[in-house]
Order: sequence, then C-alpha cells, then structure tokens
Amino acid sequence: GGLYFLINLTFLFFFIKLFNYNPTHLYFDILSSSSLLFGYYMFFVIGFIDDKKDKFDPKLRIILSIIILSISLLIDKELLLTNINLSFVNGDTIVIHENLHLIFTIICFLILINSLNMTDGINLLASGFVFYLIIVFTFLGVFKIDILILIPFFLFFFFYNNKYKIFLGSSGIMPISYLIGYFFIKSFNQNIILYSDWVFVIIFIPLIEI
Repeated sequence: GGLYFLINLTFLFFFIKLFNYNPTHLYFDILSSSSLLFGYYMFFVIGFIDDKKDKFDPKLRIILSIIILSISLLIDKELLLTNINLSFVNGDTIVIHENLHLIFTIICFLILINSLNMTDGINLLASGFVFYLIIVFTFLGVFKIDILILIPFFLFFFFYNNKYKIFLGSSGIMPISYLIGYFFIKSFNQNIILYSDWVFVIIFIPLIEI
C-alpha cells in the first residue's frame, strides 16, 4: 500500500512540475519542494525496510527519523515551529526559544509519526483518517479542490484494505505522516491555519492512541 501511494504521489509531483501547477494555497520555493520530497522519500525507505525486516530496531528507526527530520528542517527553515498560538487565550502567542526551534519541531513530528503508525493495525482506520485530513485541509483552504484527484486511489485502497488484500504499512504511514506534519506547519507559518490548538483538535484521535 505504501508503494502504491508512492507511485500515485510521484505521478502527481511530475504533473505539478510539468504544468507548473500548485494544488495547494501554500507558497513553495526550491527549498520547500526539496524538503518535502527529501523527507517523503527518505521516510518511505525507512518504512519499506521496516516492513521487509522481521526485526528492525525501534531505536535505530527513531535515530534515522531524527536525522531525516533534522536535514529537512535545515533545508527549509520555514518548516520550523517558532511559536504557538492558542485561540482560547485571547489568541496570545507563546514564543519558543530560538535554541529550541529544531528540537521542538522534531519532537512534534515524531509524536505525529508514531501516533499515526499506531492506527495502522485496523483496516480502514489509518487510510480513513488520512482521507479525513485531506478533506479537512481542503475545507481550511490549505488544498485546492483539485486535490480530490486522489479520491480514486482511496476508493481502490478502501475496497482492498477492507478485504485484507492491502495495507499502508510503515512504508505508507511514515512518509504520509511526514507530509501531514509538513502541511500543518507550513499552513500555520503561512497564516492559513491560525491557531495551534486547531491542529490538536484535528488529530485528537491518533494522539489518544499514543
């Protein structure tokens, strides 16, 4: 399932590049695109190894994840969380100390990746949640309506996942989790998602899982 999603997403990347079209309302430059692609494909590799190996040391997986995230964040500084906005505290901004930007952002990514990984044990749960997030991102104005071109993938996946024929696995859920975290932070830093607690509410269910 992870490989199938990778093929679909790679096709979408080529389509975007070929026609110079952005299916989101986010601003991308060469650094943003490089960070997005690097993180996604590297997490796919780690997830693929995890799916194939009977015993893949969880500590090694976390260390490799931290290295990938560190490189991605160093490539694109706009992917760093520098503050927290809370809607229920009069919209006050909590500024994160400059020395903690990298560490705090990596921790947030790791929590998201591991929490979504835990939802992959029940058919339709992980894929259904990812589909729900795409709808939420579209509703919030992060994605344009064109992103729904991915619907055929999900219909195909839901059908065979429900029949125990296909599953996302680590090679699917890890890179997808990276993409979700990427779009959450980018949207927040570009003032599309206004408050940090919105993110907490949107991903509340997998956070309970972890």
